[in-house]
Amino acid sequence: MARRRRRARAVLLVIALAVLAAAGVWAGRVWLPRWRSQPAEAVPQKSKPASPGAPKPVPKGLTSWVVQVAALSTPEAAQKLEVDLRNKGFHAFVEKVEGPTRPLWRVRVGPEVERTRADALATDVKKRTGLDAVVRKYRDG
Repeated sequence: MARRRRRARAVLLVIALAVLAAAGVWAGRVWLPRWRSQPAEAVPQKSKPASPGAPKPVPKGLTSWVVQVAALSTPEAAQKLEVDLRNKGFHAFVEKVEGPTRPLWRVRVGPEVERTRADALATDVKKRTGLDAVVRKYRDG
């Protein structure tokens, strides 16, 4: 009886491995056909934009930097620019600030902990969007 159970378990294991191999996954690894020597390049997928208006978290007490892309007079224009930046793969967010005469909505990308990374991000924003971008010190809250 025990022998029969072991044999049944072995058969089920072989079937499960065959199904996983057919699906291309086994033990967290991707199986590649023998004729393909290198994995195919990953096709970039548009990621779903993160929750709007929320910058990436930065540990408390650290200086961080953001790339300011624009300061607009209407929230609708700021949200449109934020969505455009997010669709291009940037982590954009909008902050409302009180100007001397009226409120403004800042469209920013980041934050980054290192200034050099923020500078590189600003260059990338300029190259991919054509918009001027300025690196600013960021203070959350």
